[in-house]
Amino acid sequence: MNVLNVQELRKSFGPRVVFDGVSFAVNAGEKVGFIGANGSGKSTLFRIVAGLEGHQSGTVAFRRGTRVGYLGQSPEFQQADTVRSAISAGREWDHRAENVLTRLGVLHWDRPIAGSSGGEQKRVAIARVLLAEPDLLLLDEPTNHLDADTVEWLEGYLATYRGATLLITHDRYFLDRVVERMLEVSTGALTSFQGGYTEYLEAKAERAALFAATDHKRRRLIEQELAWVRRAPSARTGKQQARIGRLETLQAEQQFERSRAPAATAEITPPEAPRLGRTVLNIHEVSKHFGERVLFRPFTTLLQAGERIGIVGPNGAGKTTLLRILVGEEPASTGRVEVGVNTRMVYFDQTRGGLDPDASVYDSVANSDWVQVGGERVHLVSYLERFGFAPAIQRQAVRSLSGGERNRVLLARLFLEDANLLILDEPTNDLDL
Repeated sequence: MNVLNVQELRKSFGPRVVFDGVSFAVNAGEKVGFIGANGSGKSTLFRIVAGLEGHQSGTVAFRRGTRVGYLGQSPEFQQADTVRSAISAGREWDHRAENVLTRLGVLHWDRPIAGSSGGEQKRVAIARVLLAEPDLLLLDEPTNHLDADTVEWLEGYLATYRGATLLITHDRYFLDRVVERMLEVSTGALTSFQGGYTEYLEAKAERAALFAATDHKRRRLIEQELAWVRRAPSARTGKQQARIGRLETLQAEQQFERSRAPAATAEITPPEAPRLGRTVLNIHEVSKHFGERVLFRPFTTLLQAGERIGIVGPNGAGKTTLLRILVGEEPASTGRVEVGVNTRMVYFDQTRGGLDPDASVYDSVANSDWVQVGGERVHLVSYLERFGFAPAIQRQAVRSLSGGERNRVLLARLFLEDANLLILDEPTNDLDL
């Protein structure tokens, strides 16, 4: 029995059409993954289903008595909320709440949420929506900010969850282990695929091969019909009219199929960096603690030119704090960080700080129409197209973008800086596969 039924949904932002006649249904207990390019409308669709955003036409209907739980990319809490009060709203605090919070790495239940990091707030929001046990779960990027052990726990939790689950994530392994059906959002339409992400890729490859063969055959037929039309006499016989009609039909089919082809993917490539000295960063006896809570004890290391270092650890271990110490945004409790003479660093902040929501994409990246990229003078429009921003989108306000699109704006801006050390905190969050 359907727990959700969406019919002929249409949504647009000004001239930009997000959905045009989208329909789909979800069965009780079904696990469905949504996939699509950044900006294709996945998060907008979830907000419409959750009743948080309107639409121009179409219907969103639920089975009578259905309770809906929604997890957005940026959870919201009351200013005075503690973890305990946020979880207890609408339910009793019990051992199950403590267990779920602990498994999500949330250990300080009476501390105000307002002072927590974005990652900690996301984990509290996950606990809140899971503990509500709705009939329909809408989860938008739930694995962002989760360590590997926590992601594995969440996989197991959702796999056995009795309610229906709609899931947006760019974690392909998570999709393979949790969902039983995929819905692809592309060019304002939805396409359904049975199975997880791997089955989706296999089916896409088969469809791409079929499309190429069909398009090749159609193109040859169009060429033949055009050649006939050009040499045919001008008399309008029934046979001639029929062949002209056939040509027009073939051309219309070709135009329709190509209009539904996915847009070109972004080509995000860092420009060639200025020359580095032998020493990039010298980290000497650096430690960090907050009161009695020790994040990491004194350690010493040397970062040299050409090295690529990944920082891993459980939630709350201090990974982001360490990066903030390296770039000078957070003081160390002990020790010092010496920056090499030729080192020029840029920092990608996972909170996407520094973006003006009212500024356009174009104005957010550079202050001039021309930019220098690897010694080459490039127009800003062309540069932004490399990051997947069509000219029309470049004039839209940042607030209208999806999380992944905002990440691409930041990366486009950072890669224009004359830097030779990239410090990236969760740069792939929300980016499409």
